[in-house]
Amino acid sequence: RFRRSLMDVRVKRGADAASDHHLVVAKLKLKLKRWETISNKRTKYNTQLLQEKAYADAFQIALKNKYQALQALENVQEDSNNIKMETRWQNRKKVWKETCEEVVGKKKLQTKPWITTATLKKIDERKKKKDMLNKSRTRAEKSIAHQQYLELHKEVRRCIRQDRRHYIEDLAKQAQAATQRNMKELYDTTRKLANKYRQSSGPVRDKSGNLLTKKEDQLKRWAEHFRELLNRPAPGEAANIPSAESPLQVNCEVSTREEVHKAILMLMNGKAAGPDEIPGEALKAAASTSSEMLGDIIESIWVKEEVPEEWREGFLVKIPKKGDQSVCDNHRGIMLLSLPGKVLNRIMLERLKIAVDKQL
Repeated sequence: RFRRSLMDVRVKRGADAASDHHLVVAKLKLKLKRWETISNKRTKYNTQLLQEKAYADAFQIALKNKYQALQALENVQEDSNNIKMETRWQNRKKVWKETCEEVVGKKKLQTKPWITTATLKKIDERKKKKDMLNKSRTRAEKSIAHQQYLELHKEVRRCIRQDRRHYIEDLAKQAQAATQRNMKELYDTTRKLANKYRQSSGPVRDKSGNLLTKKEDQLKRWAEHFRELLNRPAPGEAANIPSAESPLQVNCEVSTREEVHKAILMLMNGKAAGPDEIPGEALKAAASTSSEMLGDIIESIWVKEEVPEEWREGFLVKIPKKGDQSVCDNHRGIMLLSLPGKVLNRIMLERLKIAVDKQL
């Protein structure tokens, strides 16, 4: 197949390749097909570091200082009360993202979930010892560096085994506790223990059953599938819902900072961020400052009845089910919404619960 691509072939008989075969060196000229990939521009932050007290304290201080500077800047501007909603939101979004990047940084490597930050630091130290070993010039320096590297290497492997053991024990405790309250959490924990996850990426088939291999055709097929799935025609007969005897007495006043603070703490960890790329861990790590920042936004939304554009949007993600993964019907879609926007939804939901509980 590649016979025409061979430009030159040489046999190196004197090369020590630790084999009874001779080393062959070839010069090839290949014409490779251009492969266009759609890069994922979403930014993910290393929020796992916020579990440590040092990083959490640093995050709280940095976010508070940046927000105070933003408040001073907005107060200096003329007509500070008439700043557009979208401008207010973009300013606060920038503060959150800059603080995340400065304190915890972006998530670069796909590490194992059981490896702790302390072990990662030791892995970095081992890498430095390896560089020192490669740069050693004398035999004495090389012997000392090699001994230090071996000791640190043994310590890293011991820490990884210990982290994995603690991780599995914690998952087992979570699974045992979830049997009494949450079956979904039980199934998720069981999948983590068994390390069984379905791959959601791959070629799909069109309506005629033809396999689509190009990325653009696959995206068009997924858009067509979800457009038909989510945009159903209205029913022919209207639902007969009797009217309520008395209207619900729902609190419609402007939300307080206590409500915002409580809604932030109710956010779950480990949830994917929406279009604004703000993780829930960043809101909870500095809940007091975040409640002040979101409180201003929610107050403006309540008065002006305007919502930021990113709170109305979301990312549609497909999750595989049982069956042939090339069939679109064997997937279900979930929407990744803005986590700060979910705080407003939680406040309204809690107020509705209070009003409904009074009539039960």
